[in-house]
Amino acid sequence: MELKNIKVKEISETKTNPRGDDFEDKNFDELVESIKEKGVLMPVLVRKGQKKTYEIIAGSRRLKAAKILKFEEIPAKIVEMNDIEAREAQIVENLQRQDVHPLDEGEAYRKLIEEAKYEISAVAVKVAKSESYVKQRLFLTNLKEKTVKAYRAGKINDGHAVLIAKLSSNDQKSALLATLGRWNEVMTVKELKEWIESNIYSEIAFQPWLKSKEAMEAVGECTECKPNSESLFGPVKEGACTDLKCWKNKIKKYFSWKVKMGKLKRISSEYGQAPKGVISLSDYVKVGRKKEDRCDSVLKAIVVEGSGLGKEIDICINPKCEKHKGAQAQYGLTAKEVKERKEDRKKEIENAKKAKVAMEKKLADALKKVKWPLSEKHLDALLTLALELAGSNAYRTIAKRHELEVEKENQSWGGTCYRYDKAIEKMAKGLDKNEKIKFVFELLIDTGYGSLLKGIEKI
Repeated sequence: MELKNIKVKEISETKTNPRGDDFEDKNFDELVESIKEKGVLMPVLVRKGQKKTYEIIAGSRRLKAAKILKFEEIPAKIVEMNDIEAREAQIVENLQRQDVHPLDEGEAYRKLIEEAKYEISAVAVKVAKSESYVKQRLFLTNLKEKTVKAYRAGKINDGHAVLIAKLSSNDQKSALLATLGRWNEVMTVKELKEWIESNIYSEIAFQPWLKSKEAMEAVGECTECKPNSESLFGPVKEGACTDLKCWKNKIKKYFSWKVKMGKLKRISSEYGQAPKGVISLSDYVKVGRKKEDRCDSVLKAIVVEGSGLGKEIDICINPKCEKHKGAQAQYGLTAKEVKERKEDRKKEIENAKKAKVAMEKKLADALKKVKWPLSEKHLDALLTLALELAGSNAYRTIAKRHELEVEKENQSWGGTCYRYDKAIEKMAKGLDKNEKIKFVFELLIDTGYGSLLKGIEKI
């Protein structure tokens, strides 16, 4: 190892730095000011490159700061390292910093495993972390673009990211929407785990084809599931689905195979209209095994919709069956009822048309009264309309902009609701004429979605 000052222009960037090249933040600005005042106190780590140049291994931020300050030279430790050793040094050096993003850390670990052929246990020893810690960082590299953006922007935290990263691409989208989809706040990590278990894994848990080699062949290979060996709730059995979309395709194939093999009828365990080819609970009667319950019309069936998926039962769908007479049609409509409903629907349409004509007349009469300059009555009406059009997203951003005091309201399900609407309405009541018209424009321009520039330019 050699320690000396080398010219800044002779040092090239490296593509293997786990920090990436995005240094523009408050900490970097502070580093620039510190180096401007005191100089580069800690030498950068470099190795020799081609044609008397050097490649930076550790200290990219210091190097960039020196370039910004137009330093000609910078202190450096010159070492001999191959690519693997350089990558190791970069990871260890950057892990000593507090601002390295977990995503960049995970990518660095993955490079060690894929390119240097390290085992997870060896990576853990090298970076002085536990194997579970390294695994979690590796899982983060499975995140898709939208989730990555939300994570880097701070909309979700490390716990959210790890849970979502263990899902398939399709399920990641659903989980991210659920996490950020609340009006007032982001789901907690505990709530997200419960949501995933309830909305994804509770369905996926039913995979009957795993019990039979013939069934496995009938449903075929997974088309959407990512090839990982561990899910949110533990190891994945060979041949099992981890993706809800893929599971739905396979369960459909499984039921088709079962129907064909056992000559079964497809049934739903729920009342109401069922999909084509599926018999609703309204149209069949479950038949017991006892002799007195049996009839000549018994058919074998399998539940393909609703609770009890995959359950095989005996049913009767014969409306003229003496033992089960009328049971199948108890939720159907008689011809007289169908006719009465059609007549009622016709009246509803006619009344709706009359109501629309009356409303149009009221609107025309009201507009005749509106004149410029606006009366306070009409200004209040305009403000009321703007408040209704703006909606919750605008309320939240505008309330924060005006630093309004927002009440918290406990919900019956245990969560907390922020009453931005009440804060906005309270503010609106205390405005004078000039403030009201300004507030109307603010409500109409700032919808809470996207850029405000187009609306601002028209004022």
